[in-house]
Amino acid sequence: MKKKPPDGMSVPEFLAGFAMTGRIEGVGLDSTPDEWERQLGSDFVDDHDRKQFRRDYGLVELGFWREEGNWTCGLISVQVHRLWHDRETIGPAGLREKHGDFPKAVRFVELRDELGRSGNELVLVEDEVPNGYRRYYVPPGKAVMLVDAAPGPRDPEDPPYGSLWSLSAAPLPWINPMKVHKK
Repeated sequence: MKKKPPDGMSVPEFLAGFAMTGRIEGVGLDSTPDEWERQLGSDFVDDHDRKQFRRDYGLVELGFWREEGNWTCGLISVQVHRLWHDRETIGPAGLREKHGDFPKAVRFVELRDELGRSGNELVLVEDEVPNGYRRYYVPPGKAVMLVDAAPGPRDPEDPPYGSLWSLSAAPLPWINPMKVHKK
């Protein structure tokens, strides 16, 4: 049975909020690893390099770069496709507790409609993304959605056609603004 989110915010609303603000639980780009840990907890894996590292909470992945001796967040990615195989246990647990049970897949149309209700534009990024994916950009949060748009026969082990694969926020140079078209 699907648990009702205590704050009344559905998963599409949570994802739309991230897409519009570039923040999760009040933390966003340019935040420190300690700020993320205070908000999302300590159940993560870090993969370190001298000048960058990746923090993996399961559903949420963060990229940090060293600037002037300090680590700052330069990439936030919600790996929605991971829900397909591990939605009951995927972390961070605090997000599940706050927003209720995560579905196995989030349909692009649900997120598109939620963003539309909030008056936010969604723009198609006209570029070559491999394997039938499409990218959409949400300017307020500097967020990019990767959507599985490959029609045809599906492997039952994969999320369904039209599912959101990931939702990421990063500084603008991450996408080529010359290829962004309003849709």
